[in-house]
Amino acid sequence: MRKSWWDSVDAWRPLFGDYVRLYPQTLADVFGIFAEHDNFWMRRVAITLQLASKDATDTALLTRAIEYDIDTDEFFIQKAVGWALRQYSKTDSAGYGSS
Repeated sequence: MRKSWWDSVDAWRPLFGDYVRLYPQTLADVFGIFAEHDNFWMRRVAITLQLASKDATDTALLTRAIEYDIDTDEFFIQKAVGWALRQYSKTDSAGYGSS
């Protein structure tokens, strides 16, 4: 991606997020497009991909996306992690991965 910025990249997330909710069997493949990518903006899509998935969130994929960038100081990745965990906490208020 050239000249990426949060507003252009975050526009992709609902498109891909809606797609994987309609076709849940594609989640791992779509996630794989973005996860562990060299470009942090692409990884941001992987982190936020399941924002609207609620109780259908694949916590293993969310964990994988977060752990890949666990030590980053990139603001937009940190912001995406907070956003994803905040959204998921509305579904799993007892604690991330507590089940």
